[in-house]
Amino acid sequence: ARPSEDAAQVAKLQNHIELLKAQHRKLQARTAELEKLAATAQGGNQDSIAGLALKFLDQALDKPTFSDIIIHVEGKSIHAHRWVLSLRGRWTDADLTTLQEITFDSLSYK
Repeated sequence: ARPSEDAAQVAKLQNHIELLKAQHRKLQARTAELEKLAATAQGGNQDSIAGLALKFLDQALDKPTFSDIIIHVEGKSIHAHRWVLSLRGRWTDADLTTLQEITFDSLSYK
């Protein structure tokens, strides 16, 4: 690959990381909201179907057990999901089937 293609790919991946981090924050906030609603609707019963579904979603966020790709930023690992990246529409099938890990040295984890 030429340097200009590499730079374009790095910029593309940096943009994806920022989008993923923003989406992750939104999902965490929404999960907390839904947990509160489910607890209220079920009288605090976390063993209800809604409670169990919310628990699973919470466990799936940034967990190695449920991830299939790892993104490295500032020495920290973010366990991600190819299907989430695919839904963002900016990753090709070839990218998602061949990449196991992505490292960004120039991004901030914050």
